[in-house]
This record gives sequence, C-alpha cells and structure tokens, in this order.
Amino acid sequence: MPDTNDTAASPGSSLQGSVSPAEWTLRCELAAAHRLVAHFVFVDMTYNHISARCPDNPEHFLVKADNVFMEQVTASNLVKYDLSGRQVAPSAWKASPAAYNVHASVLSARPEIMAAVHTHSPANLAVSAQADGLLPLTRWSLRTTVHWSAARRLPRPTSTITSSNSPAARRSARSPAARR
Repeated sequence: MPDTNDTAASPGSSLQGSVSPAEWTLRCELAAAHRLVAHFVFVDMTYNHISARCPDNPEHFLVKADNVFMEQVTASNLVKYDLSGRQVAPSAWKASPAAYNVHASVLSARPEIMAAVHTHSPANLAVSAQADGLLPLTRWSLRTTVHWSAARRLPRPTSTITSSNSPAARRSARSPAARR
C-alpha cells in the first residue's frame, strides 16, 4: 500500500494542480468529513466509506481508497469512479469493490443525492447483533421503526441470528407448537 501521504498522481505530490478548483474543494471537504467520522468513532476499521458526486461531472464520484483508515484520508488519495463502478482517473490507489459498488448504486439510483455515507458505528453494530434488531422502546427508536414500516411500507426487520439463546428462540421454544 502506498504511504498515506502519497497521491494518485505521483508519490509525495498533490493533485491540486491536476483537478478543477471545484473538485479540489470537494476533495478537501470530503477528506475532512472522513476525519470527523473517525473522530466521533463511527468506524469499523477500513470498512466505512463516504462518497461525493464530482461538481464538474455528476456521473463521477470520489470515494475512499481501500485499506486506508478514515483518519488517513487526504484530498489526494481519494479515488474517482463513474456510476458504472469504473475507475476514471489514473491513480496508485483503488477503492474496494464494496465501496464503489454500493456508492455507485446509491448515487445512480438517486441523482438528487450529492453524497452518501456508509459507517459501522458501535451503536449500529450492537443493534444489528440483537436477535430482535431495533425495538420500539424509546421515542427515537419508535420514530425510526414507524418510519420504516409506515412511510416505506417495509416489514419490521427480522433476525438472522439462529442462536438457541436468542430471545426469539426462547419465545419459540415456549410456544405450544415447539412442545409437540
């Protein structure tokens, strides 16, 4: 992996002179956003990404390079892709397929969206590890579950955990059908 201070153009140099002023501003802001996400600990190693649509070409977007931690992102090590998931600018860096495929899909499906954030915060990881997922126990979770089920008409999330110790498994074991 190149040093985190290396750039896509050549190691040790900046891309500032090879991109438009609008793209350079976006690169700086996107790198700052990555560092803020890292600062507030919404991270899970390198498996987090923030993308932003390029101002000069809305069919292109910038995303974090693979194997780079959020706090290591610089304006020059962001990688440019198109909405088909093809890297469109020469670079010593590459993004992970998960990053460019997820972000290309979101940005392609929603042209009005200028940026997308995908993080694995400790709170999200904890909720996703629960057998029953997010329960409507507080006003905040109630707002979310009502939004999911009513506004989008999605079913309540179900568990994929099959542990016999999970709450769902314990309820199932107590049911009359389970005793037969």
